[in-house]
Amino acid sequence: MLEKIAYSSGTLLLNIVDTTFKFIRLVEQTIKSFAYIYRRHGEILTQLYEQGNKSISIVLFAITFAGFVVALEYTFHMRLVLFTGEMVPAFSAIMIFRELAPTLTALLLATKVGAGIAAEIGSMKVTEQLDALKLLHINAVEYLVMPRLVASLFTTTVLALFSVVICFIGSGVVAVVKLDFTAGSYIQQIQVMLTRVDLWMLIAKAATFGCVIPLVSCYYGFACKKSAQGVGEATTKAVVFSSILIIILDFVITTIFSIAVY
Repeated sequence: MLEKIAYSSGTLLLNIVDTTFKFIRLVEQTIKSFAYIYRRHGEILTQLYEQGNKSISIVLFAITFAGFVVALEYTFHMRLVLFTGEMVPAFSAIMIFRELAPTLTALLLATKVGAGIAAEIGSMKVTEQLDALKLLHINAVEYLVMPRLVASLFTTTVLALFSVVICFIGSGVVAVVKLDFTAGSYIQQIQVMLTRVDLWMLIAKAATFGCVIPLVSCYYGFACKKSAQGVGEATTKAVVFSSILIIILDFVITTIFSIAVY
């Protein structure tokens, strides 16, 4: 029994180490491919449309209701504990800027964009299109990974900023309707509480998450087994591990900013 546990643990550890080194290698190759970004402007524009234009409605729809929920939850708990709802806009704004907008946006993109990237590249491997790229002496990382990374970096950051505006509108509706705030007092309280640090944290998180999604998805697409089942497994792993990394990095970035500022 102990031998089986030790064998399973050792195999798992070796797989983790092997996956980590292969992923680092992919990141290294992607960084090097940025020297040839001028050759891939067409692919970048295509990916901007695929990732941004086709995701904006889903992200903003979900974020709108998230803004409602945040304001309602803060209203309930503040009235329960502090017997007032005067600070709801301020605390809602901080939560939206620092956590909700970048993280929820990235998780939504991981499920849509990340799954799409992994499935697309996995299908290309199954149908031997990746082998065809090698025969044509086309760098697969430069052709497939780098344009998706550039597009995801831009798309995630822009959508996170849009999400902030939509969340503010959602929480503002709750503040005006349920708490009797005026639109002017709501905006004024937000301006008092938010600082440049909150904006930089938002951008740092969105940019980091925007890099994680395509890199992880492309990795699992390249590692896909040559079968229909393999494509499904690669897609699932891409979404799961992208989401896990987003949550971990959210904690890391928040900790770094907290230590640096406070």
